[in-house]
Order: sequence, then structure tokens, then C-alpha cells
Amino acid sequence: MGFVSVNWSFMEAGHGKGAPDGVGAVIKRCADKSVLFGHDITDAKTMMDALNHANIAPELYLVEEGSFLECEQKISAGMRPVPGTMKIHQVSD
Repeated sequence: MGFVSVNWSFMEAGHGKGAPDGVGAVIKRCADKSVLFGHDITDAKTMMDALNHANIAPELYLVEEGSFLECEQKISAGMRPVPGTMKIHQVSD
């Protein structure tokens, strides 16, 4: 596929400290607080409403199931799996 070498560097010391982990923590804390105050979160729409009501900083979007199906069809039409993926650790050019 044109790669010179492949390697995956996972370091436990860096796990949970990136920006996406911080956003996830804010969302989880907000959802926990909503439940603590007696609100039930039973699905993604209810979660979205609770988080938007709390005016948290991250901008959130609800992705409906139909969007996934549409993307899956587009991807499956033109992509092939990479052989030996479980042995790949890092991709370099």
C-alpha cells in the first residue's frame, strides 16, 4: 500500500490526558450531575438535551443511525481491509 514501515506506539503514561479525554470528562460529569438531580438519561437524545440545557462548553451534535448506514454504504463500495492489521503498530511515510 506504499508504506515504508509500520509501528504502533501506545504509552500508558499519555492515556487520558489529551483534549478529547478532557471533553469526554466534562460530558460525563455533566451527565452524572443531571442524573444526581433526578433527571433520567435513557437515550442519546435525552443526553443531548440535558447537556445542551447545562450550557457546557463543547459543541455537541446528535448523529442519527441513518447517517451511519449512509456512510457505511459509501465506505464499503470503495475500501478494502488492510491485511495484517493486528500486527501493525505505527504507519510512517
